[in-house]
Amino acid sequence: MRRKLAVAFVFVFLLALPVAAHAAQRTGPRGNIVVFDGRTVVSSDDIVNSVVVFHGRTIIDGVARGSVVVFDGATSISGRVTGSVIVFRGHVDVASSAHIGGDLVTNGTPTVAPGATIVGHRREISNINLTGYSWVVHFLVWLAYSVSVLVLGVLMVALLPGPMESAAAAARTMGATVGWGLILLIGGPLAAAIVTVTLVGIPLGVSVLLALWFLFTVGYTVGAFALGRLIVKPPGRRWPAFFAGWGIARAVALIPFVAGVAWTLATLVGMGAVAVAVWRSRRALRDADRGAPVLPAPPPAPAPPPAEA
Repeated sequence: MRRKLAVAFVFVFLLALPVAAHAAQRTGPRGNIVVFDGRTVVSSDDIVNSVVVFHGRTIIDGVARGSVVVFDGATSISGRVTGSVIVFRGHVDVASSAHIGGDLVTNGTPTVAPGATIVGHRREISNINLTGYSWVVHFLVWLAYSVSVLVLGVLMVALLPGPMESAAAAARTMGATVGWGLILLIGGPLAAAIVTVTLVGIPLGVSVLLALWFLFTVGYTVGAFALGRLIVKPPGRRWPAFFAGWGIARAVALIPFVAGVAWTLATLVGMGAVAVAVWRSRRALRDADRGAPVLPAPPPAPAPPPAEA
């Protein structure tokens, strides 16, 4: 049974790598379905690959060409599952039309209707304690988010070196940085929620709420680069600065009870630094448009006297 648990966790790990941390769901035609919280339904005319549900009711009426893994939630199988069905917590109902090509693994006695086909073995895990495996879930989320920030940071440093340096320099102005960071970190979700209350603003509010997580991740990435710039001083050496800040930020994220505070601080500083850098850039352009005085170029150096014969 330990082998089954290990296979399940490796299975979830391989599926979770392309999914952004803290994502809600990833679906696609004939693709995988990964749901962290919510109701999952594979209708009778759907064909998917594997299904992984961390919390919520799962209904498989169609075809799953891989395995179905549910960590917490009631599960109903009336369609066809090519692989195994593994449910760590929650009642399992297998209809007479169901076909399971692998094993049926549950934490209790499932309800299996006469006529249901289970090619593999039926196994039960009594009184399974998910808290013993919670560190695995946290590690997978940490790994997925770390990879996402790494890829995003590499792209930003490579394509936007100037703005990243400007934001890192602006982060040293702590008063303005913290003020703008608080406005964006708190005011953004609050404004989106207020707009969503109005009937007309629902599409805009929902769109903003969905985009906020990406914006927060951008802020966190900038905050990591600013942290690295405190260690690796300019000029140049942007890559060592980013990797140093990223490594420290993601190492702190492994510490319980500190990870959330560290993420909030890094995101707050990063978003505030971006706002300050943008404000300074706009002010410089405005001053230039107003005809700010430009210092004259220095006169050319006098020519050397001719050499005596």
